[in-house]
Amino acid sequence: APDMHPSSNARRSAALVALALSAIALAAPSLTRANDIGDVLAVNPFAFEGYDASDGDALRATGVSRSCDRTDGLDCLLEAPLLLPTGTTITRIELDAIDNGARDVKLNLNRCPVGTSGCFLVAEVSTTGTPGAVQESVDLAQPEVIDNSSFTYLLEVFPGNDATLALLGARVHLFAGQTGTTDEVAMPPFAFEARTSAGRNSLAVSGIQRFCSGTDCKVLASVELASGEVVTRLDLDAHDGSSADNVSASFERCDRTTGVCTSLVSLATNGSPGATQPGVDLPMPEVIDNEAFSYLTRVGLGDTDQTRLVGLRLTHTRPSPAPRFDTHAINAFAFEGLDADAIDAIEAVGDERYCSGQSCVLRAPVLLRSGTAVRGLGLAAYDAGPGDVATSLERCAVGATTCTAIAEIATADDSGGASREITISPPEIIDNRAFTYMIEVELDEGSAYRLRAAFLEIDNRLFIDGFESGETTEWTCLLYTSPSPRDSCIHLVCRL
Repeated sequence: APDMHPSSNARRSAALVALALSAIALAAPSLTRANDIGDVLAVNPFAFEGYDASDGDALRATGVSRSCDRTDGLDCLLEAPLLLPTGTTITRIELDAIDNGARDVKLNLNRCPVGTSGCFLVAEVSTTGTPGAVQESVDLAQPEVIDNSSFTYLLEVFPGNDATLALLGARVHLFAGQTGTTDEVAMPPFAFEARTSAGRNSLAVSGIQRFCSGTDCKVLASVELASGEVVTRLDLDAHDGSSADNVSASFERCDRTTGVCTSLVSLATNGSPGATQPGVDLPMPEVIDNEAFSYLTRVGLGDTDQTRLVGLRLTHTRPSPAPRFDTHAINAFAFEGLDADAIDAIEAVGDERYCSGQSCVLRAPVLLRSGTAVRGLGLAAYDAGPGDVATSLERCAVGATTCTAIAEIATADDSGGASREITISPPEIIDNRAFTYMIEVELDEGSAYRLRAAFLEIDNRLFIDGFESGETTEWTCLLYTSPSPRDSCIHLVCRL
């Protein structure tokens, strides 16, 4: 299909300040391969959400593919946060899509400076109209080195406005460089989900900044760190032009048994005009415990376009060595409704999510390093009715619209809180070059069936060609084999 996005430029001018990299003095550091190992971050379509309410209302799903059905002639715009450690070097982006239409599906990688409403376009790739499933990729003209202290990062997709175009996934090719033990999780506004349908319908945007129009609302985001990591500080990036209202933020842990979330630290803007970046140290550093808790950040946005979210940062310290066995905790607010109807049905009791007026399906991306072994699936839910809350871990092949269920569990208790776990045998070895992964949750209708979190039991020891390596993988590894890749003696030297 020729490049005929008549509305994409207009939408982009509203969403971004897309400046050529050559026009700014933001040169990325040179690419260093020493002690680096290449990988691919496989981003499932359900990591993306609509840029604004009109995009969310148009979302449709066929299997794992996501498309838009807009009647106003505008292309949909979908956004996904890109959360990577500082020092990671991105070398290529790849788009997995269906193109059976006159237009193209387009993928952008964007870098968004702290305190601004726009982003810099780093790289873009689009389909070319070959009928059916298409995989297109582009090497970055200059490798992008992640700097979480100065930027947040976004993947942006234009999937057209009808079912002839659809998103199947995106991939980011990267090298994980030596970064030290202290880093920041840099969360752009599109990492957050509105707590209720009223807040979701009130969400609006100015560039990439998000605000609530007419309704005081809160947005929440899942925080997914390794057990043993220590969170020490919360920083908020906001615009506050209101003398009567503030932007507030908190970092919270949520008990998997009770569903109750406890604030560990909070802060708020003070009405200073324009961009503001308040920060606060945690009174007591929080050591991440994914066995007992999931974690989230919460932002209150008020009811005016003068109180806007630009981003949020959590400073954390990694353990060294990293734990071999861990629990990967995914809070309920990482999940996106299957389609527009499901998105509109999602409500909350406390910080537990349920479906009002209909049963519905929620999905969350699983973002783990290639070679990670997934050994178990867990569900934390509230079940007080004759129905169930069910969940499954799904593997989705490149170019396919359907996924394979690796493991499935469901609640079987109508007395309230429910926690279920199942062993995955043999373990699922993550392969980001061939698949994306997601967790699917099915909720029966009503507040008697509520999602708290999902959990994956993982082994961080790298598996290569069916052989188990002798060391735990961390962010930087040097691989060498003797005498060949299929020899049973496979060595990894891994350091933070």
